[in-house]
Amino acid sequence: MYDLSDTIVAVSSATGGVRSIVRLTGPQTFATCAQIAEFPSGFSICNPQSAIRNAVTMPAAVQINDTLTLDANLYLFFAPHSYTGEDLAEIHVQASACLVEALIQNLLARGLR
Repeated sequence: MYDLSDTIVAVSSATGGVRSIVRLTGPQTFATCAQIAEFPSGFSICNPQSAIRNAVTMPAAVQINDTLTLDANLYLFFAPHSYTGEDLAEIHVQASACLVEALIQNLLARGLR
């Protein structure tokens, strides 16, 4: 049985485009993004007590596996102002089935469902 407090991950874009979107939502969303993404200029994902309450878009280098990173854009939506009502992140990457599958496997290995 699934726990409703799990952080989940899924591809949320249609196949055949030039970009793929991987969506994370749940309590570990921002902590997981901080583990796999390197942001320019020392940017860090703010905590829920921050004054920032709207969506934030940031370019980042996202870790696909131990040796491969990929340029991406992260769209961060803070609870309760997201589609799911929870913290939510969308990782926009180049559409490549192999890279997207490797990214999903990396996130699942970090405990996401």
